[in-house]
Amino acid sequence: MTLTPANDLPVATPRHPCAIDLSVLELATFMRVYRSGKPSSAEEIAATLSIWFRCELVGADLRDMLVGMVSRGFLANHARGFVRATSYGRRHARPHLYGVVQMLDSGTKMLDAAVMLSLVGIAAHELDGEIDNETIVD
Repeated sequence: MTLTPANDLPVATPRHPCAIDLSVLELATFMRVYRSGKPSSAEEIAATLSIWFRCELVGADLRDMLVGMVSRGFLANHARGFVRATSYGRRHARPHLYGVVQMLDSGTKMLDAAVMLSLVGIAAHELDGEIDNETIVD
């Protein structure tokens, strides 16, 4: 399986806090790692994403992307083969999550508003709330 980012053009270095430069797969990966509350292996991440996207992934499919996310500061290496979320990644993911919500809610009525707000409220709280997880240290 070949994974390609949503944008065809290379992304410039962010110049402001609202730079939109995460692919859907990267955002999902970050949310998976952040929600786990503990360092995760590529295989663990792939197992979850396989369920979410209904597409069989293995750890090897994600390795290059994970290396890129570590180099950009969204994830950090924890132990051999394991990554953890960073507070920088959490701040950076926030506008991406809100963008997805607005896209789905922009008058399309694709989702029941109450259900969507409930689901998004959970994800938004994770990214907006106070950092209470001592393991997320830059």
